[in-house]
Amino acid sequence: MARPLLNSIAPGLAAWDADVDQNFSLLTESPLPVYVEDTVGELPTASSYEDCIALVSSDYGIYVSDGVSWENIIPVSDNQANSTATDVAGLVSDINTLLANLIAAGIMASS
Repeated sequence: MARPLLNSIAPGLAAWDADVDQNFSLLTESPLPVYVEDTVGELPTASSYEDCIALVSSDYGIYVSDGVSWENIIPVSDNQANSTATDVAGLVSDINTLLANLIAAGIMASS
């Protein structure tokens, strides 16, 4: 699939600024321009960008600023080692560890 062309939401506005009142269809019918940085440490000060979205390419995280800090809204679980279980009890233990990691990361709700 070819990469879609970016539409200019409001030419003349810089960086993150965008006037959406007269351009709402551009936001709903085409790719949305999002600020990108390589690492979380390279994101600008959150207080300068309240209610903004940024993509961090090193962890594929989508971060939202509340005006105080950047929060990754896509939770990521710790790496889970491959199972080396040789019996059902070992497999049950490995699956329960995986489930606990998913719950701890906020990917899955606890029961």
